[in-house]
Amino acid sequence: MFLVSAVLLTAGVLSAQITGDLRGTVLDSSGGAVIAAKITLKNTETGESRTMAVSQEGAFSFPLLRIGVYEVRAEATGFRVSTTRAEVKTGEISSIRFVLEVGQVTETVTVTDAVQQLDTENAQIQTSVSGQAIIQLPVARNPNLFALTAPGVAPVSANNPFLGSGSFNSNGGRGRGNNITVDGITATDVSVTGTGGTLNPLNFSSIKEVKVITNN
Repeated sequence: MFLVSAVLLTAGVLSAQITGDLRGTVLDSSGGAVIAAKITLKNTETGESRTMAVSQEGAFSFPLLRIGVYEVRAEATGFRVSTTRAEVKTGEISSIRFVLEVGQVTETVTVTDAVQQLDTENAQIQTSVSGQAIIQLPVARNPNLFALTAPGVAPVSANNPFLGSGSFNSNGGRGRGNNITVDGITATDVSVTGTGGTLNPLNFSSIKEVKVITNN
């Protein structure tokens, strides 16, 4: 069995919001956990912020975050404040590793390599399209066609009597195994193995991310 899921997130829709997680650790220069550290997370789009203390292992976790870019700040007495930016994507886990430097709390260090870009905690195959790529890719304003950016995904053959927009074979699997969602709500028409037509109306400038997940 396999799954192809196209997730379309619009900036103005909050219901059934698709989310991602952000996890990390705070260490000192010797590799020991900074157990007194405090983490502040701020959504750069909405300004909403959350604060938490790390565990005894120096770990922290922010689950079920809205997709987007976040500013992450780590601080502890006797150390310089460390900040970085992390992008949260649909169904993915973003990982951060802070290594705090000894110094005054009034000093701030911006770290550019603290975020692990590759989701090493999730084994499923994911392809994400976001930003300008959504506008620039030639899909004739049919968001279903973004699924073709994922490896191993191809349209159902033209002689298939149930051929419809959003009908795909993933790594040789059946088209009826697809699940297409918009803002977390199923948009699949099982009678045609896809959506049956172009998903309309959609304002492409407000789509934040298209996610294709393929499982064998």
